[in-house]
Amino acid sequence: ELLLDADDTSGSAAEFEAGQFAELELPEGGVKRPFSLANTSNWEGRLEFLIRLRPQGEFSAYLRERAQPGDVLTVHGPQGGFGLIADSLRPRWFVAGGTGLAPLLSMLRRMAEFGEMNDARLFYGVNRESELFLLDELDALREALPQLHVELCVREAGDGWQGSHSTPVDALAAALADAGAAPDLYVCGPPAMVSAAQAVAARARVPSTQFVSERFTV
Repeated sequence: ELLLDADDTSGSAAEFEAGQFAELELPEGGVKRPFSLANTSNWEGRLEFLIRLRPQGEFSAYLRERAQPGDVLTVHGPQGGFGLIADSLRPRWFVAGGTGLAPLLSMLRRMAEFGEMNDARLFYGVNRESELFLLDELDALREALPQLHVELCVREAGDGWQGSHSTPVDALAAALADAGAAPDLYVCGPPAMVSAAQAVAARARVPSTQFVSERFTV
């Protein structure tokens, strides 16, 4: 989790739509990477990102080895059209793989802030239990959104794991088989996961206009 305080005298540095991303540029060398925002628009200038530290990544190396409080990163954005379908009263189902949770967390936080009562489900998946994060935040969201159901999916879980031993796409497929009206689907994660979710949605006859996705490219 990376937290930034925006330095912007216009008072609008943290205005963005839930689901958008920004490009972060390092203070050294001009390396830029896109990351989805996990919080919601605010006047305090807070920006929150969920970043996986990759072994060979330049940005990851900076965060792991050299980053210090007070460092200045340049923020390019907000950017992107990933977001909630306007004025829809249909159920909202969210499917996240790893740090693909970030924009979906932003959407759920927006729902809580606006008191939106759409039925909501989150299918959040990782490979191992140790990769789960922000579980306290998900608990807080369940309190703020009583209609929210969260299903944690761990593909390589140990024997003591009480949640789902599957991928979030597998959990989505099972849920769609028992669903009535087709929900709006919001999917974020690696390209293979997004493609698999799209195929599952098509088989369940979810209209393409109700499937919104964001793929990780790095």
